[in-house]
Amino acid sequence: MNKFPNLTSEEDIFNKVIELDMAQWHFVRKAGKALDKIFGIVINPNHQYNKYYLDTKGEFNIDKFIEDNAEWKNSDGKSWYDLEGMYTEKVLPDGTKVKESEVLQSFVEQIQQIAKTKLNIKQFQDKVFYQYTAEHVTKGGKGIRGKMDIVVVRPGGRVDIYDIKTSTKAARNLDPQISEWDPDKIKATEYQLAIYGRML
Repeated sequence: MNKFPNLTSEEDIFNKVIELDMAQWHFVRKAGKALDKIFGIVINPNHQYNKYYLDTKGEFNIDKFIEDNAEWKNSDGKSWYDLEGMYTEKVLPDGTKVKESEVLQSFVEQIQQIAKTKLNIKQFQDKVFYQYTAEHVTKGGKGIRGKMDIVVVRPGGRVDIYDIKTSTKAARNLDPQISEWDPDKIKATEYQLAIYGRML
């Protein structure tokens, strides 16, 4: 079935499909960068931007963030990321237009929950580094470079490394007895974290 009745040749249809796929890819790429930026700010309670976007209750004001950062452009004017499609715009009784998003608000709340319960990050006590890049040279002279998702330095000097993985299966703390992950994937993840630890 031809989804593009205005196009007749196979080449035109093929080119149209490619065009739509590329547009979707660019949208997902920019949306991913936007979510990554939000994650990096919210996961770190000491982030410099938090003072601008935390309300009186200490909650991250995603609506204000959207208002200020709906789109961010590089120096050449090209859009680096945007939040298009992730928020709605409504008009208040006084005529003021505001942007809001229940989806992004839920995203922020889940990040805050992870920071407080899973990572146990304490504001003004722990130092948090997001997407921290470490480099190391082996005894054989080979260079190793890795990017760690979250590094938390505790007051006593202990360093915790957190690497974010996405999966449809439960990891369950990588316990091979109860984890749904493949044993080889568990070993690879443990090996990766061990290397990160040596690099620090």
